Amino acid sequence: MRPERDQEYFCDGITEEIISPLTAVKGLKVVSRTSSFQFKGEAYDVRKVGQQLDIQTILGGSVRKLGNRFRITASAYRSFGGVRPVAAWLACGRVGFSPP
Repeated sequence: MRPERDQEYFCDGITEEIISPLTAVKGLKVVSRTSSFQFKGEAYDVRKVGQQLDIQTILGGSVRKLGNRFRITASAYRSFGGVRPVAAWLACGRVGFSPP
C-alpha cells in the first residue's frame, strides 16, 4: 500500500471504531458512516451539516499517524451554535505497542 493510502486506511478505521460504539448509546442519534464520510477532508459549517443530517451535535476531529505513532483529536459542536466546541478530547499512542 502507498504511504498516503495506508494513512487514509488507518484514519478511516479509527473513525469507524469511534462511530460504531456510539451507535449503542441509548438516545444518541448517530448517522451512518456513508453520511458522515461525505464531509471527510472538507471545511464545513457545522450549522449547515446539522441541518442537512438533521442532528444537534457534531463530532469532528482529526487522526494523524507518523510511523508507529498516532494522535487523535475530537471536538463536539452544537449544530445550532457551531462556533465553539462543547467538549474536546486528545489521545496519543503507538500502533502495535503493548504495555508491559
